[in-house]
Amino acid sequence: MKRAARGLECWGQVNVAEVVGDEGGPAGVETFRTALFPKDGGYLLPPRDAFRPAVGLIPEDAGAVVAVCFDLLRP
Repeated sequence: MKRAARGLECWGQVNVAEVVGDEGGPAGVETFRTALFPKDGGYLLPPRDAFRPAVGLIPEDAGAVVAVCFDLLRP
């Protein structure tokens, strides 16, 4: 990931378009623009308010691990 993001970082952040959901699922597929933030040698993807319902997260799920796909975007 770090190698792929090299040159795309802006203030340490990496802009991405994330794709969440399942085509056959109840919420369908959603795409959001957001940013990955550097943390402990990796990246953190904080879930946006619009993201949570798309994957069925509720506030009580804080710290949950969720699989997402994303495309790196130029800053």
